[in-house]
Amino acid sequence: MTFEADVKNEHAKEVRRILGLKQYEKIELVYRNEKHLIINNTRKEILKKE
Repeated sequence: MTFEADVKNEHAKEVRRILGLKQYEKIELVYRNEKHLIINNTRKEILKKE
């Protein structure tokens, strides 16, 4: 089962601050137990043509 939430305004700012995200970053969070989280952070980089 997959769950997706669209978080906006102040809630979005709070989540971004807690997770330390920047624009166009994708995060996957795996909650193992009370003492173990796995965080995978992927950042989109735009390559400029020369």
